[in-house]
Amino acid sequence: MALYENFPYTNYHDINLDRIIEQLMEVKEGLQFVIDNASLKYADPIQWNITRQYQANTVVIDPATGIAYISTKPVPDNIQITDTGYWTPIFDLNDLFSDLADETQARINADTALGDRIDTEIENRQTADQTLADADTALGERINLANQAITDLSNEVDNLHLVDAKNFGVIGDGITDDTDAIQALLDAGKSVYLSEGTYKTTRPLHMKTGCIRGAGFNTIIECTPASAGCAIVMCGAWSHLENLRLQYASSVDVSNASAGRYIALVTYTYASDDSYQNQRTKHTKLWIRHVGTGISSDNYYGNPSPITTANLRAPFSVHFDTIEIQDFSHAGIKFEDDYCSGNIFTNIYITSPTGSVVNFDNPVFGTADYGFYIVGQERPEIHLLNVEWGLYRYPVYFYNCNGIGAGTIHLEQVGASVNDVGLVQFEHSSGSIQSLSVFYTRLGNRTGQYLIMLHDAGYHTGDVNAADWSEIVVNHLTVEGLNTGIGLANINDAYFLYRPAAATGRYVFEVKEYTYRTYYNDKTKYDNPVLDPNNSIDVVAFGTNPVYGLLADRPTKRLCRNRSVYYASDTHETYVWDGTAWVSVSSGV
Repeated sequence: MALYENFPYTNYHDINLDRIIEQLMEVKEGLQFVIDNASLKYADPIQWNITRQYQANTVVIDPATGIAYISTKPVPDNIQITDTGYWTPIFDLNDLFSDLADETQARINADTALGDRIDTEIENRQTADQTLADADTALGERINLANQAITDLSNEVDNLHLVDAKNFGVIGDGITDDTDAIQALLDAGKSVYLSEGTYKTTRPLHMKTGCIRGAGFNTIIECTPASAGCAIVMCGAWSHLENLRLQYASSVDVSNASAGRYIALVTYTYASDDSYQNQRTKHTKLWIRHVGTGISSDNYYGNPSPITTANLRAPFSVHFDTIEIQDFSHAGIKFEDDYCSGNIFTNIYITSPTGSVVNFDNPVFGTADYGFYIVGQERPEIHLLNVEWGLYRYPVYFYNCNGIGAGTIHLEQVGASVNDVGLVQFEHSSGSIQSLSVFYTRLGNRTGQYLIMLHDAGYHTGDVNAADWSEIVVNHLTVEGLNTGIGLANINDAYFLYRPAAATGRYVFEVKEYTYRTYYNDKTKYDNPVLDPNNSIDVVAFGTNPVYGLLADRPTKRLCRNRSVYYASDTHETYVWDGTAWVSVSSGV
C-alpha cells in the first residue's frame, strides 16, 4: 500500500511529521519562486476530483499516483489530470517520502529485531525457569527418598529393639498358655512384637519399659484369668501398648465386674514392694472389648490392701490415642489419684456396655458404672471423646480436676442408670470444653436426670486447698433429638443445668454458643431450657442474647439471673434480669 493512499488521511502519524512539514515548505518555496505568490493556491480538498472546476495556478494531488499538478489556466469539470493543456506536473510525493519510508521501514525492522530478541530472551527465561523447576522437583523427590530412607532406617532401628515373640517360644494359637514366654521377654527388657494370632494368657503381663506391638486388631491378647482381680496388661514406667486387641476369653463372665476386676490395661506395675507409675509414653491403636474395665489405675491383683487413692497410680503425662472400648460392665476409662497431671486423650470411643440389660423406654441398653471417669487430674487434655449407646451411673465425670482442656466431648444414645445424676458431671473441677454435643439422650425420665450437673466447687490437691470456687466454660453446646420418640414437651424435670442446693462453694458456668435440633413439638423446651432451679450456680450466659434495642424487644429466652443485661434505646434505661423479671438499674442518656 502506497504511503500517499487516502492522502491526507493516511497513517502519517507513524512518520516524522516535522520532517514532512519541512519538505512541504521547501516545495512551496520552490513553487513560489516560479509562480506569482499572490496567485498560487491549493485546492481544498487537495485531492484532485474530475467532477470539480479549478482556477488557474491551483495545486492538486492525484490520489491515484501521488503526483502533484498545477493548473496553467482555469480548468472546467470532466478534464483529465493528464491533459497537458490544463495541467502541469510539479513533483512526485513518492520521491518526497521515499527517504521517510526508508527511515520508517528501518525503524520497523529495528523494532521487529528488538521484539525477536525479547521473545528469544523470554523463551530462554522460560526454559531456565522450567529447568530450575525440574531441578527443584528432582531435589524434592530425592529429599522424599532420603526421608523415607531415614524412616526405614528408624523402623529398622526400632525393630532391632523388637523381638518377634514367635521366635522365642510364643505360640499365639489361642490354646497354648503364652504368659510365661511373653513375660520372660519383658523381664529381659525386650520390646515384643506379636504377629497376627490369639495369645492366651492366665495372669497379668507386667511391663516396666519397652512395648508390646501388634500387627493390627487381629493380634489379640486374650486372658483366661485365675481370679477376677487379674488384669490383662500392667504398664509401668515408660512402657506402652500399640496396635492390638485386648480382651478376656468368652468363657469369662465379666458382666457384673466391680472396681479393680477384669481390667484390660492397668497404668502401673510393681516389682517386689516397688510400684512403677506409667508415664511419658503413648498407648495407641487399641481395641479393648469384653472386659470389666477398659483402662484404669484400679487393681486388686497383688496390690496393697486396702485400696485407697493414696496407693493408686494414675498415669502421668501419658497419651491415649485412637482407642475403642466396648462390651464392658464397670468402666470404660477410670483413673483415680490424689494428684497427677499432663494426660492426653485423643480419639477415644467408649460404647456398648454389657452390664445388666435395662429397657430404657425402648431401646434396650446395657449398663456400666462409668463411661469416662477421672479423679485428681491436673490439666487433662481431651481432643476427642465419644461416649455412646448405653446406661451409665456416671457417663462422663470429672472429680477434682483442674485446668481441663477439652476439644470435643460427644454423647449419643446414653442415659443415667440412677437418680440425681448428670450426663456430664463436674465436682471440684474447672476448665473449658470447646464443643460439647449431646444427641438422642434421655432427660427427665428418671427423677433428677440432668444434662450437666455441678457439685461442690473448689479444687484440692494433696494437703493444699485451692480457692472455694470453680468455673466451667463451654464454647459451643449442641443438643439434638433429646428423648427419642418422646421429645421434651411433657417432661417437666428435663434440666439442662443443675446443682444441688446443698452444694458448697461458688460455681461459675458459661455457655457461649448454643444450638439445638429437635424432631418433635417441643421447641419451647429448647428455646428456654430449665437452668439451675436451685439458684446455686453463677450462670454467666447460656448462648447469646441481644443486649441492645427497643424496650419491647427485651429477650425472653435463656436469661441468667443477675447476669443478663439489656439497654433499652428508646427509654435510655439499663435492665438486669433478677431471676423473675427485668429490673431497671439506671436511667438517662
